[in-house]
Amino acid sequence: MKRAIAAALSLLLLCGCAGVSKEPAHTNIGAPMVDYFDGAREISRNPWDMAVFDGKLYIGAGDYDKNTGPINLNAFDIKKRKWFDTGLLQDEEISVFRIYDDILYAPGIDPKSSWDYGNFYYTRGNEWTTVSNVPGGVHMFDMIQFDGKMFYGLGTGDYFIAPVKMSADGGKTYTNVPFYKDGKLLMAEEGFAYTRVYNFFILKNELYCYFRNYSESADIINKYGKGGIYKFDGSAFQYYDTFFGKISGENISYATIPAAETVGDTLYFTTGKFYKTEDLRTYTEIKMPDEGIVTDLLQENGELYVLSRKQQEDGNFKTTIWRYGETPTALYTIDFELGGQSFAKNGTTFYVGMGEKVKDIFIKKRDFIGTIFEVVNIK
Repeated sequence: MKRAIAAALSLLLLCGCAGVSKEPAHTNIGAPMVDYFDGAREISRNPWDMAVFDGKLYIGAGDYDKNTGPINLNAFDIKKRKWFDTGLLQDEEISVFRIYDDILYAPGIDPKSSWDYGNFYYTRGNEWTTVSNVPGGVHMFDMIQFDGKMFYGLGTGDYFIAPVKMSADGGKTYTNVPFYKDGKLLMAEEGFAYTRVYNFFILKNELYCYFRNYSESADIINKYGKGGIYKFDGSAFQYYDTFFGKISGENISYATIPAAETVGDTLYFTTGKFYKTEDLRTYTEIKMPDEGIVTDLLQENGELYVLSRKQQEDGNFKTTIWRYGETPTALYTIDFELGGQSFAKNGTTFYVGMGEKVKDIFIKKRDFIGTIFEVVNIK
């Protein structure tokens, strides 16, 4: 009840002053997942990703490691100024949103139903439609539209299942996309156990993915390696280059790369550390002026925006929204108990979701996980 009252007061304050002020300002608009994940499940309140679609702000949540689903996916109606439940999604975690052809997609990372098929969800702004027919999708980490087709990045449960499925008919039928290294077909031997494709990237009109081989067989590892970057040649993914030893990261998400954006001929991505690459072979780390951890990226009309957080001596965090050009420009900073986990943009308004994965921090500040701020008048 106290949280509901506090959220209502925040909204009243926002309605009373945001339309008058011309200066940037932020308002706490609530923590929508606090009533769904209580007890020892606070980490599931983390807003792993956010998206503005059809006048609503959608918030991801859940924990596929601790299995705290299903997910009551919440959204904020920007015009009506209220939170509402968009539906119960039968997965342990929703941490990625993708928008293609005026449709919002949400891959299901860990289905509550049979592991024979993976789930993804989509909406045109009304109800969610569930698609539960992706073969072998024990986990679905990413999806991307490329060359008129949809590609699905999976975590598999058996050695013979390809970790990428492709559909040319909107998810009615699927094709296995094979993987090759040095001319050898991967996943053709039992020793592979299971594989995962965590991320897709498009760079210079080419499709790449980040592939991991979790085999415990020394023979398989010696033959094929632990994974790396693979490039799509039109019918298969071919080994491109190693990924290991070239980058490092921070404990900000279950995903190694929670956010990536392509601007021109450069791919930017974050692992907690901020990198750029023009060839997915060599990587340059970008240091932010506040020396903060970079948790999210978004691109709009060729402009790249960066979200960073930096813990202060008093234990609180400064979260900064940056516009990244030749040099980063700080647009706005929020001081709060926790730091920013993800953000979204709607015109001159940003939404910032506060979260934390480091246990020692989120246990102490569990009541603040999933708090959402609206920042207005950012130009």
